[in-house]
Amino acid sequence: MTDPEFWEMEEGFWKNGPEYYMARMANGAVMVYPEPTGILTGDAILEELESRPRWTSVLIDDRVLARDEDTVVLAYRARALVDGGSPYFATCASTYVGHGPVWRLLAHNQTPETE
Repeated sequence: MTDPEFWEMEEGFWKNGPEYYMARMANGAVMVYPEPTGILTGDAILEELESRPRWTSVLIDDRVLARDEDTVVLAYRARALVDGGSPYFATCASTYVGHGPVWRLLAHNQTPETE
């Protein structure tokens, strides 16, 4: 995958629901969110998605992409909005693993920021 395709996939994780995640998450994926959500794995990730509204927009800045043969790490700052909610600011990192032409999200972390 090209660098822009990884960023497009990353944005999709912010805006899309469980079907998007199921098609693009690695087995054993782990996601670390601020409390009270905390650390999620497997089906708990999908259950959490079903209980929350999706982000309507996300701006991704300060992009850094590190690449090895079968691993890509994205690090960035995000500003996300949900209908009727306050803007959410976070520093994020996602790790993707590749097996041939197929890439999957293995890990994601969000650290909230103030404006």
